[in-house]
Amino acid sequence: MPKREGARQSGSSIKTAAIYARLSVHRDESVSVERQLDRAREYATARGWTVVLEVEDKGVSATRHRPQDRSGWRSLLQADEHFDAVIVWKIDRLARRTIDFLETDRMLRDRGAGIVSVEDPIDMTTSQGRGFATMLAVFAEMEADAIAARVRDARRKIIQAGRRPGGRPPFGFM
Repeated sequence: MPKREGARQSGSSIKTAAIYARLSVHRDESVSVERQLDRAREYATARGWTVVLEVEDKGVSATRHRPQDRSGWRSLLQADEHFDAVIVWKIDRLARRTIDFLETDRMLRDRGAGIVSVEDPIDMTTSQGRGFATMLAVFAEMEADAIAARVRDARRKIIQAGRRPGGRPPFGFM
């Protein structure tokens, strides 16, 4: 794996990029892996960057699985190809916890690359971009926590109302 200690890229010096796409639920068409890859390719083309690698993690939760525990992300970090940036569709495709996001950034910086987001105005090849991205990672974590709290609350209310939580009853139970 090529490693350029301390090397920092600015957005204008990016020549090569890898693309990372992730989706928790395979059937979610709004942010399908294919759509994420298409948008990232368009983003790279518009900037004159060469895409040297594309990796994906399908059916993998960012809340439950740290990036380094996902096979697609590990293959990106272990790839022999050199890249200056990793393009993601949105920061929450990469991590839902701030600590995971910061660790992911560190791993890439050790490799001489930065994170660039298509939908979020983020270019982590600059210090300003890293600062803004860290704030967005905090909000992504807060959103994930808020969703979990709403689901827990709704489940509790259903149980208190004497109803069965969780989809259709098993065959034979009505």
